[in-house]
Amino acid sequence: MIEETIVPLLLAGELKEIRGKTRFQKLIYIIQRKAQSKNIKGLSFNYEAYLYGPFSSQLASTIDNLVSRNNLNEREDITGGGYTIFVYELTPQGTDTVERVRKGMLIDSELVQTISKVAEEYGPLPLQDLVAAAKSM
Repeated sequence: MIEETIVPLLLAGELKEIRGKTRFQKLIYIIQRKAQSKNIKGLSFNYEAYLYGPFSSQLASTIDNLVSRNNLNEREDITGGGYTIFVYELTPQGTDTVERVRKGMLIDSELVQTISKVAEEYGPLPLQDLVAAAKSM
């Protein structure tokens, strides 16, 4: 479905950057769960329990495809603890896609609102708190 390609881009647009694959996974999981609770259709990533909460190999592939198609930029950064982290941002092409989706109302407006609310509420959380929130859903 188009939502499974667009939602990660909309989330990246809301947050400006997403620091870490784990953070990306958990935020999309929370969006999907909240959308399902409101009976909003479109997201159907399969998740399984993993070390840091729910993980979707489908979502990981979607993100990789968005990077390879130049919609998302993926760069490596080093955390304060010396660990490598992947950081995701929209490319100009990804920004154009997001604008077209918003103007064309290509996905449910309630889903767009859910993405914004999740980005605002959960986006700034420390990773440990975000993982705990995802695990509790």
